[in-house]
Amino acid sequence: MRRSFVTYVVYAVITLGVVGFLYTILFEPGSLLRSIGTIFFFLIIFYLVYRFVLGRRQPSSSPYDRKYAQAVKQSKSRLREREKAKVKPKKRMVKNPKITPIQGKAKNLGQSFTKERKRSSSHLTVIEGKKGKKKNRALF
Repeated sequence: MRRSFVTYVVYAVITLGVVGFLYTILFEPGSLLRSIGTIFFFLIIFYLVYRFVLGRRQPSSSPYDRKYAQAVKQSKSRLREREKAKVKPKKRMVKNPKITPIQGKAKNLGQSFTKERKRSSSHLTVIEGKKGKKKNRALF
């Protein structure tokens, strides 16, 4: 296989970079530390500018995002409530001498036929959006 000219140029640049780095470590370690410190200083300044100035312009503070975050929080709280409801401590059976085993069985059979109250199984919350805007299907 024949390698292209660009591949050799890339290898040459990498080799020169490694040689320059080794030279700086061996003969000028102070300037290496100074340049690394300068790089970190400018990275921190850039991060702070991005975080406090440009970060506020992002649409994360829009009302739709806040409603979504509120819906997620509400959904998580409902899931926690359901998990707590599933894991109930077992009740101790208290022996009552007045109730005979036959009466207890009849009582349980009668309860099994009663209708249980249906719960809302929906864990989704509707987030209102731009409903009035329709796509113009003629323009593709």
